[in-house]
Amino acid sequence: MGIFNKNSKPRAATEANGPNHPQQSTTNVSDAYDTALEDETYDLSPTSSVAQSVALSEAETLLQDKPKHTELQESFDANLTHYYPFVLRKARLEAQKETIKQMLAKQGVPQEEDDDASGSDDAATILNDDHVLEGIQIMNKPTSVFNAKRELVIVQELLKNNCYVFTSETSFEKFKDLRRTKKLGKDQSIICDSNNKYRRVANSELAKLSGYTMDSRTHIIPPESKELGIGLPLFKIQVPYLNFRKNAPHMTFRRYREVPLRPLDVEANVSENEEDYETYPFCMVYSKFVHHVRRFLFLFCDEQGQTKFKIVLFLNLEKPFSDFNYKGTRFRVTGTSVLAGFNATRPSFKLLILDDDMPSLCDNIEDGKPGFEILKIIKRKGSTDGEQPAKEPQAVEVEDPTQFINPIPSPTNPLITDERSGISFHGLAKHISNNLPPFGTFSESSLSRASKIIPKKFSDAGKIELYQDFANHTDKDSTLLVDEDTLVLSCIISTLWEYP
Repeated sequence: MGIFNKNSKPRAATEANGPNHPQQSTTNVSDAYDTALEDETYDLSPTSSVAQSVALSEAETLLQDKPKHTELQESFDANLTHYYPFVLRKARLEAQKETIKQMLAKQGVPQEEDDDASGSDDAATILNDDHVLEGIQIMNKPTSVFNAKRELVIVQELLKNNCYVFTSETSFEKFKDLRRTKKLGKDQSIICDSNNKYRRVANSELAKLSGYTMDSRTHIIPPESKELGIGLPLFKIQVPYLNFRKNAPHMTFRRYREVPLRPLDVEANVSENEEDYETYPFCMVYSKFVHHVRRFLFLFCDEQGQTKFKIVLFLNLEKPFSDFNYKGTRFRVTGTSVLAGFNATRPSFKLLILDDDMPSLCDNIEDGKPGFEILKIIKRKGSTDGEQPAKEPQAVEVEDPTQFINPIPSPTNPLITDERSGISFHGLAKHISNNLPPFGTFSESSLSRASKIIPKKFSDAGKIELYQDFANHTDKDSTLLVDEDTLVLSCIISTLWEYP
């Protein structure tokens, strides 16, 4: 059905007759409407100026180009009305709820009064329920503070097992430019002055300077460019494929320093297998299989190498989702592969916030004995109710690195005890949250870009979208303006990505 109908006035013109709209507005809209019908040369597409100013003046969700509706919006709250996958899902759920209500009414089944049911048939009520976000917090912050979407870029290095995470596409392009100009001329040197400032000087000027230290170490970009944080990677991702040590980390995220550590002395040259002057281990990931899930432990460290906190993530091996908790918020990543766990293709997935009434694999996590996780769960599953007294809840914090040394999912967790549809996608809708839109996404570059015949040394591998509280900042390219929450979530999403 077209937007305009000769037998009826557009919605904007009809609604303009309210007490807050002057009569002149109605006349102007009607004239423009008639002109649009008489002139066949008018562009009546949803994005045309006539359509925007006449029929769709009060329907903001239809004014944008179609591709924008299928992508996360620039602010988190805007997804409530402008992100089509969420809007249509909410509308479909409302329609299903109304259908069930009518069926029960025909059967004479008594129903409870729903205070929020008024106007449920009106599409505007479904699409403009901003009251849903009232009182809801994400990572101990109201949803309104997540006013900007950050698009991080994952980059692969050719012929090496390294990946890099950049704050934006612009930062990645700046990185490639800096790599071209990184090499020093024969008559140039890099020095570090007494204020720990790096600069490039001519060798002929060294005799005139004092209190400096020569820096002959290898840097990923010129050290004098690092302090701005633009063109500098956030992380270097390392995966020790040939490391068979029992307690070796599965992955390591090394955070780049904006100000490298000072050289030891004038003759310092510590470039051999030593990266601490340029990076430090921000996150170390440990992996282990337990019953029905694969567990990932994320240990987050400060610049001194001290562990600050940890996050436990359980990847469901039978259904495509993974759960973790962070700062009081229960997150779920949907789209992770089943059975094969980490070693399978994941072209895209979404970061969701679970509804309060939805179970999570991280509910009531237990601390199992080392080496007996599977036996403990099997024993609990085989026991009948009432054989063992219920344990009193312990006042412990899962994120505390000194507690829950060996966390395992609760054997009574409904997601563990549910034996239905092992690898089937039937019934997976119940594992997707309904109240809030996605908080982030990941997509491989192969989904949006054609592969190149000639590979590059640094190639775009994927994109992570996350929301961040930018306050008064507008520069998304600098690593100095990336908050800790974004760093943590990007590490988790990068880990769940299929690494080459």
